[in-house]
Amino acid sequence: MLRVIEGGLHCPAAQDCASDAVVKLRGEGQRRLRQAGIERYESRQRVTGRAIPPSLKFFKLQIEFAVQALSQMSPLPADYMSDRYWPLHENRADLG
Repeated sequence: MLRVIEGGLHCPAAQDCASDAVVKLRGEGQRRLRQAGIERYESRQRVTGRAIPPSLKFFKLQIEFAVQALSQMSPLPADYMSDRYWPLHENRADLG
């Protein structure tokens, strides 16, 4: 006989594990990465083995950190899409 083990990844009914705000927050992070051109460089790396430029790799880490930090805020700021919460990717000199 099989028995369901409760706990671990179980989410209480009162708490939504992937709340709408967090999903939107992750979407904003992905939008900023796409805007910086991360998809092109990740594809290039998969096909040719040529590394993602260091500034873009660092930018991706910063975006992931911002998503993590903002998702822990309660409540999520209403203006979470504002540039003041997000790193900017300005150094495009070493992208090749």
